[in-house]
Amino acid sequence: MKFCEHCGGKLVDNQEFCPNCGAKVEKNKSTEVVNGTVVNNNGTTTKDNTTTAFVCSIIGFLCCTYVAIPGLILSIMSLKDMKEGKISSEKKWMAITGIVLSALGIILMIYNIANPSRNEELIKNITEKFNLENEFIFK
Repeated sequence: MKFCEHCGGKLVDNQEFCPNCGAKVEKNKSTEVVNGTVVNNNGTTTKDNTTTAFVCSIIGFLCCTYVAIPGLILSIMSLKDMKEGKISSEKKWMAITGIVLSALGIILMIYNIANPSRNEELIKNITEKFNLENEFIFK
């Protein structure tokens, strides 16, 4: 499958204009996907890391961990590659969602680091609840 160099939209063979953005398609500047890797006609390849970025962003958001940082970086790089036409723009929603989730995960991580007393209180409440449940189960 071939993609537009300008917007990353799908191209059918021998199309003169991109149906997505209307840009003129130059035969030597389109790209083709081979096993998930975009191969440009000049021989260079670009790996699509959008799914990896999305997964890192979700983990970083849910766990409020440092994983959000690579998720943010990879999401931004994927979006940039899509705009340059290096990879398909089919997963654009994943890149944008990854940026938002990563940013929120980083904010929550900073908040948790800045408020250690809140974390201690949360752990204490969970421990007390766990102990109460164990006493109830074993009686």
